[in-house]
Amino acid sequence: MKHVRNGSSRYFFYLLFGLLIIFGIYSGIKAIITKWDLFTVKEIEIVGNENLETEFLRNLSQDCLNKNLYALTKAEIFQKYENIPRMKKIKISRILPDKLKIKIEEKVAKFYIRSKEGEICPISKEREILDNNFSYAEDLPIITTDISAKYLKIGAKIDNPFVKKIFELEKIIRTHDEIFADQISEYVIKNNTLNLINANNGHRIIFGEDEEICYQLQKYRKIEDNRPYHTGQIIDLRFSDKLVIKTEDQ
Repeated sequence: MKHVRNGSSRYFFYLLFGLLIIFGIYSGIKAIITKWDLFTVKEIEIVGNENLETEFLRNLSQDCLNKNLYALTKAEIFQKYENIPRMKKIKISRILPDKLKIKIEEKVAKFYIRSKEGEICPISKEREILDNNFSYAEDLPIITTDISAKYLKIGAKIDNPFVKKIFELEKIIRTHDEIFADQISEYVIKNNTLNLINANNGHRIIFGEDEEICYQLQKYRKIEDNRPYHTGQIIDLRFSDKLVIKTEDQ
């Protein structure tokens, strides 16, 4: 009895042989490219940074100059930036024939948080405490809290209900009146009531929670345009049928 020869093993051999040829060709081309002077890095471009200095970021990868663009791995470039506290994401691109492009995405501060001890720390829109580097050009509103400074460590996520409330309130205000949102320098509790401090005139503005912010903003703007306020006055907008204007000692 004759046995029919199974050709599957022969096809598997051909497939394996073909893959080895392809891998060999790939390895050969890669070896040529990684040694070709045409792809020697002559320029490093830094983009996307907001507060981190371009020259500082470029210097971190300075040793990539005069190396082959394809001999450099992205992992070794990432390592040069991984210890920067404000670094959020980094994207590496090779621009033929000789440019390395590094796109930076920073962790950007949204507010400052003041602890109950008076310490001030920047916090991102993800409510993560950031490093307090005063060389950054960050003019931010302050959230005054009763949080102990020991909890405001770099990298800590703040889940405090009051802080969450201010983030949400600022977002609503900015939706209706971006100019007004930019004028607020501090969110602080005084006499168990949330006060917003207007940096332009020192007003302490009380919105309350019963009326819609949109209506309260319109009321404040209307009165501001038609009636002179004195610096440091308290503008209480909580009541629908009246407006209360007083000073600190009243």
